[in-house]
Amino acid sequence: MNPNECQIIVVDDEPDLAEILAESLELEDFKVSRFLSAEEALKALKGHDDFHVVISDAHMPGMNGLEFLDVLKKDFKHNFLFYLCTGDLEVTENDLKERGGSALVKKPYNLFDLVDSVKEAVANVG
Repeated sequence: MNPNECQIIVVDDEPDLAEILAESLELEDFKVSRFLSAEEALKALKGHDDFHVVISDAHMPGMNGLEFLDVLKKDFKHNFLFYLCTGDLEVTENDLKERGGSALVKKPYNLFDLVDSVKEAVANVG
């Protein structure tokens, strides 16, 4: 899949982090929507299944990143990649993958490495 065909959802309660990540992905020609909470993202996604990648913070007020993944997997039946960004949540990459996630990203993350990882994963989707 080409980046300009790929819709990415960025969810982080820290506005600056969400903006920097979204802008970095946009510079690579991805279409990006950013949200400050999982609840806000779910409201916007209701009735839409045109997203391909979700990058979510793990620790957010209200619904956390793992709970968000669980709701997405229940409510949206299409395949999508899910990246969980965390600093100290007690979850392993294997735990995340068992729930349907794609990759665990340890905070603080290298922005360029994360963008490259997404680019590579999307290119491999076909």
